[in-house]
Amino acid sequence: MAIIYGNTFSDVVLKGNITNVSEIISYTQIYQLDIPNSADFGTTGTPSYSLNNSAKIFPAGIDRIAYYLELDNGSGSRWVWVSMDAFTQNLGQIGVPTVASNAFWQQPVSNLNVESNVAGILTGQKINTGNIEFWPNTYVQNPSVNNIGGSNSYDFNDSTGPAGYGSMQIHNYGAGQTLLAYNAWNTPGLDEVGIGNNTAINTIDGNINPDWTFSQNASNYTIKQLQVWVKPIDRGGNDIFIGSIGNDIFIGGIGNDIFIGENGNDTLLGFGGNDQLAGGAGNDYLIGGAGNDYLVGGADNDNLTGGSGLDFFSFNLPTDNSIDTITDFNPTDDTIGIEAGGFGGGLVAGTLLQTQFVLGTAANNASVRFIYNQFTGALFFDPDGTGASAQVKIAEITTKPVISFADIVVRV
Repeated sequence: MAIIYGNTFSDVVLKGNITNVSEIISYTQIYQLDIPNSADFGTTGTPSYSLNNSAKIFPAGIDRIAYYLELDNGSGSRWVWVSMDAFTQNLGQIGVPTVASNAFWQQPVSNLNVESNVAGILTGQKINTGNIEFWPNTYVQNPSVNNIGGSNSYDFNDSTGPAGYGSMQIHNYGAGQTLLAYNAWNTPGLDEVGIGNNTAINTIDGNINPDWTFSQNASNYTIKQLQVWVKPIDRGGNDIFIGSIGNDIFIGGIGNDIFIGENGNDTLLGFGGNDQLAGGAGNDYLIGGAGNDYLVGGADNDNLTGGSGLDFFSFNLPTDNSIDTITDFNPTDDTIGIEAGGFGGGLVAGTLLQTQFVLGTAANNASVRFIYNQFTGALFFDPDGTGASAQVKIAEITTKPVISFADIVVRV
């Protein structure tokens, strides 16, 4: 068993459309960069990351690395996500490959997973014709590198020269396609960004360069976000995760794990096993995953997802400023738990009495304690059923299932 403590890193910046990526939930964010129109990092400069978690420690290492680029020139957001098997364990060398970072990667990469909303991008999983060209150098066309082909244009297969231009490109050489590119950040002038192959002739060499070299187009975009994520290696075993004052992200494994978010807006992901997740203070995301999980949001407005299995959603206190959202309540498998001591109202241990539950918008007699509006998914608690004390909304069930008194259990 391992006990993992949180830190004061700002652990996640969910900007743009990153939440559209299907596998994002199992990844931890390392870098967030709002790409400037013109950068020149030189030999000592570093990007102005709005988030930098490169000092984060993953005891078992990382399994995969992912890159996300989103661009918007006013005509709609275009984005691409590319994850791959980890090509290094050094988190300081997976961001923009500046001279100062000592990062240089020119190699094939394995098992690409590609997601995008850009027409023409070849999406899919476990693509084994990927390669990266990450360096702070100038470069020239060279279709013979790594025996992966190419052309006489700047594309997925170039050769480097001395420092002074900069390339951060991910390609699917099997499809002859640049997936994402961020260039020219190590030289004066406009930076270059792109998703998919460039198809326009540039004014510098008069060619169509698929990898966006010489496009000088960064100022065309009002939004140009680069994010770097990693997937930690699943340690297995039964672990305890304890947060701190920061916005922590904890990802469990196949064991029966315990998560305590404490303060901050935390993300707790159980994955496999029968997990216990407690958000604490802050607006937290709790995701049980597979197994029979116990979820308690705690203070503030939390988002609770049980996943598969028999899940228990626990509520300790009825407060106006603490409304949790349950995203996947299944009356066949799941249960809503109420702590009698925190709620009061004469509740006794066991399954809620039928007379203490009503469908609708308000209590209709003094026995009722819980009101469920099936049309909105709102669940309310009324301490006296008479209106003398106002009813309090404690949760919203987004799927609006049919529930009854039998789905609520009182605990002491």
